[in-house]
Amino acid sequence: MKGLIGGVGNIFFGDDGFGVEVIRSLKKIYYHPSESLSIIDFGIRTVDLAFELTNGYDWSVIIDAVYLGNLPGQIYLLHPEDCSSNSSFHPHQMDIPSVLRFAGQFGSIPQQTYLIGCEPETIEEKIGLSACVQQAVSQTANVLSKAIESLLVDQSCIPTKDFWAKFFSQEDNFYIEKNSSFT
Repeated sequence: MKGLIGGVGNIFFGDDGFGVEVIRSLKKIYYHPSESLSIIDFGIRTVDLAFELTNGYDWSVIIDAVYLGNLPGQIYLLHPEDCSSNSSFHPHQMDIPSVLRFAGQFGSIPQQTYLIGCEPETIEEKIGLSACVQQAVSQTANVLSKAIESLLVDQSCIPTKDFWAKFFSQEDNFYIEKNSSFT
């Protein structure tokens, strides 16, 4: 099976860089390319993410900051069906549900697509994450590396929500959220 783990965010807006920083951490561990796994930092290039999602992946995980109004540093596992979109298409600023809809217009996207998000403390114009979001980056990268090891051993596995929850449920800071909104 072929999987994609992609991070999005703007490193010039504080905690919005969460997804990018998780990918940087993972790439330190998984610096060798794999035919069964792509780990990509998309930054603010959400259109590139949309097109990449149509490249024959069996599963995908997108990592981003999410604004749900809870405590900063909170980590979430979400499914696209759990999310509602508050914006229309704009090529420089698409939210994740819009990325998925846009990608679907050009080809098949992985049926097993999940979103791992972190509640930001600040999205002010600055470089660097707040302490609580930096801690969430470490937690998320650690958990994802354990999940990736499992997926690389059993390459026939298509990870479901229960698969991801099994790895993340050990984190005090983790929640599976329903009916949430990405902005």
